[in-house]
Amino acid sequence: MKMKYINVYGVFAIVFLAAAVIWFALSVTAETRKGIVEAELSFTRLARESTSASISNGFMSDTFIQKLTSLCQQSRLLSALAISTPSGTVFAWPDRSSSIEYDMRGKPSISNTSLFMKVYSTSLDIGEGAEGSVVMTAVIYVLHPDAIFSASRNSFLAILAILFTTFIVIIAVSPQKKRMQTAETGAAFASADKTVTDDLDDTAFSLPSIQLPEELDEAYEADEYALAENQETYSDESPEDIPSGEVASTENIRDDNKPEGLFSPLTGIGWEQYLSDRLEAELVRAASSEQDLSLIVIRVAGLLHTDLISRKISQVLLDAFKFRDMVFEFGANGFAGILQNVNLDQAMKVADTLYAGIDSLLMEMSFEGQITIGITTRTARLLPASRMIEEAVSAAKKAEEEPSLPIVAFRANPEKYRDFVADNA
Repeated sequence: MKMKYINVYGVFAIVFLAAAVIWFALSVTAETRKGIVEAELSFTRLARESTSASISNGFMSDTFIQKLTSLCQQSRLLSALAISTPSGTVFAWPDRSSSIEYDMRGKPSISNTSLFMKVYSTSLDIGEGAEGSVVMTAVIYVLHPDAIFSASRNSFLAILAILFTTFIVIIAVSPQKKRMQTAETGAAFASADKTVTDDLDDTAFSLPSIQLPEELDEAYEADEYALAENQETYSDESPEDIPSGEVASTENIRDDNKPEGLFSPLTGIGWEQYLSDRLEAELVRAASSEQDLSLIVIRVAGLLHTDLISRKISQVLLDAFKFRDMVFEFGANGFAGILQNVNLDQAMKVADTLYAGIDSLLMEMSFEGQITIGITTRTARLLPASRMIEEAVSAAKKAEEEPSLPIVAFRANPEKYRDFVADNA
């Protein structure tokens, strides 16, 4: 569910950023159109006032210069203005401007305009007796820097807000994110898995706590182990033999002294003693329907079922397994769950989700403990519940030995098993 919210937020953030960029572009475009109209009006006013001042006060008189300078200073959009006669430039405002350059003799002229400016020019009527033409040239902003700053500031604040929100979301979901490997590591493990698959068919292993006939041991010689940190990454390592004393207490599971009630009052899930019987029944049902079946064993180091966090973990498991009678306490610090009609790849996806959920819960409760998950499946085999429990426990033990690979899946070879059954039919 959290990943769904993250995806929704990601779409919202992208749309929000795109809207901020589009809004900036539209604001600049609107200000440019408005600025072009204002620039034309401003230049027309300057030309009209200059003509009036030259007729009433005399061209280039002190009063004319003062009035023209005052008009230039009052204009918000004017960058530079020059008045020239056939003998050269006679008036330039301001004295220093990026739009005005001076020659070696100190004569000013209009130059160096930007994309946000426009040059306007017109002849002035300075009255009777004027010798030659008098030309006014002005550089006027069609898009003032203040308008660009305003639009940029608003867009920046919007982008900054979504950036801070994204940081908060990243921090909130980081307990799940940090458990994922990089793409290079995943590719390397996947490549190694393909290389070693054929070699594992002849690899033998033993489970000390299981006493099987010699022929059946040969049938299991080709069983493979697939180690996974998530549903996409497999390793080619083989598990070490585990002491029989550390395997789940299957002797207690077979004990006839069953606890009262179907579910533990501490965790709200099934008692460990009922796991074997329920698993046996589900194996028979799966075999008759030719369906797969998966068993997942989860352990949390340092956990006790009397802890409050144990009940919270049980609720996470119930959300994943859906059926209360398919989830059981397992040992002093573990849990076991049965998945109907679920193959190995599907079970690994469930395990990956469980790992992320339990890990997030442990961090919220400030509980430090290693999470290990072991998985096994029926894989078209006819096998007892005790054998399947041993396989899941062995996989969980291997996960304890590999801190970097907290999820270990036992993968059996059904071809060898079918050959054994056919040979002994």
